[in-house]
Amino acid sequence: MSTKRKNRRTTIMKRIISFLLICSLLLIPNTYTKADGKVQSYGDFEYEISTNNNKEKEVVICGYTGTNEIVDIPETIAGEKVVGVSKLDGSNTKITTVRLAKYVERVSSLLPTEKYEVVEDNPNFSVENGVLFNKDKTKLLIYPTEKKDEKYVEPASVTKSEGANDNKYVKQWTFSSNKENKIIKDFAYSGCPNLEKIVIPSNIVILGEFSFAQCKKLKTIVWNKTLQQIGDTAFFECSSLENIKIPNTVFNIGKSAFSKCNIKNLKLSKRLKYIESFAFSDNSMLKKVEIPNTVVKMRKNAFPKTTKIKKASYLSPVADKDYYCAKAIVTTTVKNKKKKRAYKEEKITKIKGKKKQILQKGKSVSLKTQVYINKKLIKNGALGTNILSFKSSNPKVATVSSKGKVKAKKRGAATIYVTLMTKPESYEYKGISEDGTIIVGKIKEAKKSYKVVIKVK
Repeated sequence: MSTKRKNRRTTIMKRIISFLLICSLLLIPNTYTKADGKVQSYGDFEYEISTNNNKEKEVVICGYTGTNEIVDIPETIAGEKVVGVSKLDGSNTKITTVRLAKYVERVSSLLPTEKYEVVEDNPNFSVENGVLFNKDKTKLLIYPTEKKDEKYVEPASVTKSEGANDNKYVKQWTFSSNKENKIIKDFAYSGCPNLEKIVIPSNIVILGEFSFAQCKKLKTIVWNKTLQQIGDTAFFECSSLENIKIPNTVFNIGKSAFSKCNIKNLKLSKRLKYIESFAFSDNSMLKKVEIPNTVVKMRKNAFPKTTKIKKASYLSPVADKDYYCAKAIVTTTVKNKKKKRAYKEEKITKIKGKKKQILQKGKSVSLKTQVYINKKLIKNGALGTNILSFKSSNPKVATVSSKGKVKAKKRGAATIYVTLMTKPESYEYKGISEDGTIIVGKIKEAKKSYKVVIKVK
């Protein structure tokens, strides 16, 4: 095994372990400082006393030794409020229901129960179909690990969801279509062994890291038409995935996003910009793939070595780097001497050419495109046609080749559209804020297209 691959797998395992440690005690902001380290008993419960920032004592349940299927969390113990449940280990029976009392505000996502119940006067939580939410049901906090429903539909009120919580029974999950719900969170549905189908609603813009990793039975993805980014390892080790058609709105596919699947057929987004490291690695059945002309950067190890890759000629390897980069060739002519120079596509700020041309029937002309690099016109320079696309509005009057050669067919008028293949979209993903809000900024689209009116006489 290569050193790079070992390092990648080590990183993945570290992140999974870190995540499990973080989520072992979920939830509403943690207000206590530390426990006194002494585990005490109260009936069938084990508990610790903690001190919060206001120097008030609080109780956290950390064990249960009873035999009841329905576990009622007490309101107080030894005169102190019970504010948290971190564990219910030690039970002599299978717990079916955990009923939360008035003061509970922190609950571990890993409690072994089929459903939750909450007393009416608890100000922090509400419940629907056994699933734990915040009070106004805008946040899905905990999906019970032992809930046996095969299908689940998130309430329309949900704007943020913690996901399926490694549930081993759910087969189909329908996400909230609330317009404020923009992202499927990191790890939200990872490790759900029976999840077979997901339907991504139109409001979702980003699939978070590890969001569906290791869902080994996941076979069907109903994509939406607004998705922009597929995060790192989003579908890592989803070994039942065979046919993938990435929606045309996606511009970034993250590291190891579809690594170790079983992909046989792959169609990439027509607006894709970036393909990161190992994005489709370890898919031995993937024999060929066509890279869209919009791609400006692609890691060399993004696909298996056995996959035949068809890509635009402008996408060139960068010396001493592990990626391909979009490069534009500009030919300048001075005193009949031609000189070629390569520029990174990202430095092109504008292209232009003649707005009108007149041709006699049967004649031809090659279009010449001028280019601005960092807003500065390259004098006497012509942009290479391998990074341009050409389209005629009326091929019966005038046709245009992939090299920009226009041929007059019959009298009339036609418009030739000249476009930089890597023309950008009007949005740009900028990250996620501390509260989990997605940040997508609008960008002013560069003038990377123009049109020529051809009149044929």
